[in-house]
Amino acid sequence: MTTRDEAIRGAAMILKRARAERDALSPRDAAKAAWYPGHRLGTVEAIEELIIRQRSEALEAHLRKQQDLPPHEAKRELPKPIN
Repeated sequence: MTTRDEAIRGAAMILKRARAERDALSPRDAAKAAWYPGHRLGTVEAIEELIIRQRSEALEAHLRKQQDLPPHEAKRELPKPIN
């Protein structure tokens, strides 16, 4: 019988793999995969823009954390996201 902790660990591993697969996609391919008729953003292009912005913000937060600087002091040019 599976314990609750084992079930949680198993679910976490599935989520980890799914996120890695999603994050390996280009923003365009991720947007195509996320789009469905009636999507609140409407178009693949709008979803792609959101993905690019979110990835850029995540990279900025990661770099800021590495530098251990408060947000207002971490203003610097960031590398362009890979499309």
